[in-house]
Amino acid sequence: ILEYGLDPEDVDFAICENNKQQSKLAEGVHETLTYLRDKGYTLCLVTNGFMKQQVDNMKYNGIFDYFERIYTWDNTYAKPDKRFMERVLAGSRPEENVFVGNDLISDIAMAQRAGVYAIGFNITEVPGLQVKPDVEIPTFSTLMEIL
Repeated sequence: ILEYGLDPEDVDFAICENNKQQSKLAEGVHETLTYLRDKGYTLCLVTNGFMKQQVDNMKYNGIFDYFERIYTWDNTYAKPDKRFMERVLAGSRPEENVFVGNDLISDIAMAQRAGVYAIGFNITEVPGLQVKPDVEIPTFSTLMEIL
């Protein structure tokens, strides 16, 4: 970035603003997050995105305060590295956790390898890939029915 005469802060701001404009929550997210929080679940965001970008998007969409922890590749390892999940699970047992993800490899396979129940939402199928979530939900709010 610097070799092209660009200020990293300006580029970061432009990326964050563009992502906020493109981010759109699935229907029922606020209600579902409220339900899960009220049921006593500790909610964590686990993503390969940048921390600043994720925090900005979460605040923009009004969901930041639901989450107790945020794990991004720039503050730990990248998914599906097993050390990423080890950090997320630190202090808990795998069977005490549920992982909701949309990617078969970096979410579902990573969670299952760690012994965590994996729920698939909005998954893009990969032909020939044998990984399947433990359960797949048609809408985000379906979590209120199964958890």
